[in-house]
Amino acid sequence: MTTTLTFSRIALLATLIISTVSIASCLKADNSGGCHSQQTTPVFKVEGPDTGSVNQPVIKQVTLALYNSCGQFGGFSPSNATKDADVTVIAVYNGCTCTQNISKVTKPFTFTSATPGTFVIRFWGGDTTIISDTIVIK
Repeated sequence: MTTTLTFSRIALLATLIISTVSIASCLKADNSGGCHSQQTTPVFKVEGPDTGSVNQPVIKQVTLALYNSCGQFGGFSPSNATKDADVTVIAVYNGCTCTQNISKVTKPFTFTSATPGTFVIRFWGGDTTIISDTIVIK
């Protein structure tokens, strides 16, 4: 069970983040002269099984945005979950000269529970949007 974003919110969010990343990508992160930034990036969708078994991983495919050619997936925080969780997706931008193109990237997120139950994993979808994914462990 996944909630999705509306197109107008995605467009507004993309515009705001592109502007932020454009400015941030030109800032010097250290004395070596390189450009580096790290930031939370929104999730567009979460797909995968809604059920699983105790102590068996449930792999969800999480689609996120990178807002320029210097962007890379930095990871999930927390990197996996074992109970209800709020998950943040981190994007890392390295480089001073980046083309301003938005790309969608899909990465696996793992959920494993030692106990049966119904669990909700929440991903930030931008602004005040939360994408909730429910997993039932038997």
